[in-house]
Amino acid sequence: VRKVLLKLIDDNENRVRLTKLTTLPNDDKSIRLDLVAGGRDTAYPLTVKRRELKTSAVLKNEEIEKFNLLGPKEITLPNLATNSTIYGYKVYYKDACNVSDSTPELRSMVATTRPTVGGKTTIVSFSPFVNGPADMTYEVLEKIGQEPWVPLASDLKLTPTDTGFLTGTVANKSLSKEICYRIVALSASRDTLSLSNISCVSNEFVLMVPNIVLTSGVSENATWRLKNLESQGPYTLSVYNRWGKKVLSTSSYAQNWPAATDAADTYFYRLAIKGQPEVKGWLEVMH
Repeated sequence: VRKVLLKLIDDNENRVRLTKLTTLPNDDKSIRLDLVAGGRDTAYPLTVKRRELKTSAVLKNEEIEKFNLLGPKEITLPNLATNSTIYGYKVYYKDACNVSDSTPELRSMVATTRPTVGGKTTIVSFSPFVNGPADMTYEVLEKIGQEPWVPLASDLKLTPTDTGFLTGTVANKSLSKEICYRIVALSASRDTLSLSNISCVSNEFVLMVPNIVLTSGVSENATWRLKNLESQGPYTLSVYNRWGKKVLSTSSYAQNWPAATDAADTYFYRLAIKGQPEVKGWLEVMH
């Protein structure tokens, strides 16, 4: 009988961990990775890869960086972040047994903003920070004009959407200045785990829908004029009278309704803009 001695290695403490994935406070186009490598006396040869995440497809891994790691390290990768694309990042290496391994995937946070009709509130949406700690929380940061960044109230209600984003509605504090937003993922000790891109709104392009038309006047209210409609993207606009009959249907509104034959009355409209919730309301036509 031959005895065999097996030497077992607990390599959990020696594994590479990717602990943070964030943009920089003063540069939302660069990515910073925080890595920790435990216990080994020799450096790990590492490869950073990322993949683009889409609802309909997952692209192949893209090699970003190669380096050696011994102990904790911060890596800055310039000009990699975007305002619209979510990427998953992994670090590939070989463990103490020379077996290929990788860190859990961390995903960049992408924030988007959209003012509601009239510009009184803004809808803030963002992709969550995946594989963070269970006690992680989110904070929405706001910047008005040239003022410093400030956190919004912690009671802001964030609701998950069918696309996996979290979304909340914020009251606009200024109708004349640009307002910018960022999302920060925080640990229980309020250490920054991830910081999103910067997304801004300006009332220069806010959709304004009046609800009074005075056809006998000579002002701009003589027809139903929807300010900034063309800057919203592809749309379909429909207007109905009080009995539900459609009196206007267009995807290229010339700002010239109502016609002379349209009665003075209350009308109802539906505006469907691609990629946005439908806008519905009423308006009063007076001759």
